[in-house]
Amino acid sequence: MLWLFSILQISDTSGNIKIKDQDVVISGNVNGDVSIENGSLVILEEGEVKGSVSVFGDSCNIFGKIRGNLSAISKSIVIKGSIYGDVSLIGLLVKIKENGYINGNVSIVAANFENKGEIEGEKSIISINSLPFVLQNNKIKFERKLDKRISILILLLSIFVITFLIFLFSKRKIDEFFERFRQNPLKTIITGLAILLIIIPILPIVLFLVFGFVLLAFILALIVGSIALIITIIGIIILPFYLIAILVVLLIIIFLTLLAIPIYVIIALLLIAIGLTYGIVIIGKLIAKNDYLAYAFGFFILAVLTTLSYIFPYISPIYFVFLTLLVIMGLGLIKNKKFSL
Repeated sequence: MLWLFSILQISDTSGNIKIKDQDVVISGNVNGDVSIENGSLVILEEGEVKGSVSVFGDSCNIFGKIRGNLSAISKSIVIKGSIYGDVSLIGLLVKIKENGYINGNVSIVAANFENKGEIEGEKSIISINSLPFVLQNNKIKFERKLDKRISILILLLSIFVITFLIFLFSKRKIDEFFERFRQNPLKTIITGLAILLIIIPILPIVLFLVFGFVLLAFILALIVGSIALIITIIGIIILPFYLIAILVVLLIIIFLTLLAIPIYVIIALLLIAIGLTYGIVIIGKLIAKNDYLAYAFGFFILAVLTTLSYIFPYISPIYFVFLTLLVIMGLGLIKNKKFSL
């Protein structure tokens, strides 16, 4: 290692350089690491360092090239050249000028930071002038977390209200349902799965029929209107009455067909809610004999898994499978023709 104590300008040299208590200007090629302690560093446009550079002093100004990492703790740091490595800077003023280029990760702590250059790698920047942005970003993150917690509470509260009401209306059937499940759980699950597979594909079929009816009604209206135009004697005078009648019929058909969608959705959601309720109770019955305790235990398990699925998204598939299994189990219990709420 070459130790230099009084050199102010360095041109072409090889080997590691350590300089203390001096200001340094590099105007040529340096093949090796450069370390400056208690001094300033300037790398001119024609200067190039093929190695790592560390500076602890008043200022660090890079106008040339560094083919290695740069670490600097200085009052003023200016980068207008190119750095092909990672950069770690701590200073009162840090500026990356228009032609400044960093091909690496950047970590900066500064009272005042300005960037007009280009940074290829990841950026970790802390500065007072970026504090409003940081505070706003943290506020947005907090609001998102708060919204997420509120949405979980609303979801759980909705599930609780719906399932508990269904539980109260069908409480007298709970023991019968549990006994049926206990005697043949596999048959219950297969039956529930069959019902679920019937419910889900009905929606696209309903939509197809709805739009099919609307299209058919429109075609019939055109045909009838065309025939009325051809066969009427008075033509233009009578034709509007035919068209008004056809339009009324068309609107009635459209209304009735579109009404089928919300009716189907309500029925499907009601069946799924009933299935979920009975699934919750059946799970709880495996723990407690009392119906209310059984519902409480089942809903508690569901609430815990729901919360965990929000906190840890990677367990969402497990939660979805568990939820589907509850619905399937519950649907398998309502196959009896004597079933009634």
